[in-house]
Amino acid sequence: MEFSARDPGPQFPPRSPDLLHEPLLRGLLEHASTMITVKGVHGRFLLVNPAFARAFGREPADLVGLSTRDVVPRSLAAAWSAHDHQVITSGVALQAPERFPGEQGKLGDCIATEFPLFGEDGTVVAIGSLRVEIGDLEAARDALEDSERRFQALFEQSAVGQIECDLRGRLTALNRTAAALLGLPAAPATLRTSVADVLTVPPVTTCTRSCAAS
Repeated sequence: MEFSARDPGPQFPPRSPDLLHEPLLRGLLEHASTMITVKGVHGRFLLVNPAFARAFGREPADLVGLSTRDVVPRSLAAAWSAHDHQVITSGVALQAPERFPGEQGKLGDCIATEFPLFGEDGTVVAIGSLRVEIGDLEAARDALEDSERRFQALFEQSAVGQIECDLRGRLTALNRTAAALLGLPAAPATLRTSVADVLTVPPVTTCTRSCAAS
């Protein structure tokens, strides 16, 4: 599957062999999981990569030349167009959360980074967009947070005294059992205290055993 692009006309910056290596660009666009597009200031797609087209269940060539409202549901298109307008009028890149149609009609979430592309006269002639789906990232974050909660519960409820310290030998955590054994409050005031100040080691008594040779 290849990306598709349409020549936006003479106002778009001409290609330069020194700045644009087409085989490298083509490989980047075709294989990137990030949704990549370029739209003209008139709001129509000039370039669409396969990742973006897949998100809408279409082929890249089907989307080139269409407007945002032709591709994105009306309920979402207004926000997309507002971001485009902001980039065009300000000439400054922006990053914002957006929604897009996902599989089986379920809406997906992404972070959109949009940036202006300037012509030789310094005016904005197109808008580049990078959209990264965050659904998988959020699921991973939720799983990590759930794992951390379960670990903390086990740590606190353990019948075995447990302490944690950093590389400088300062307490960073202790559970209730450890606090009770050491006679310390299981409170933030105890943390960052040197382990050497907390764990008092009794004098070691050395026993010498004499063995008689038979």
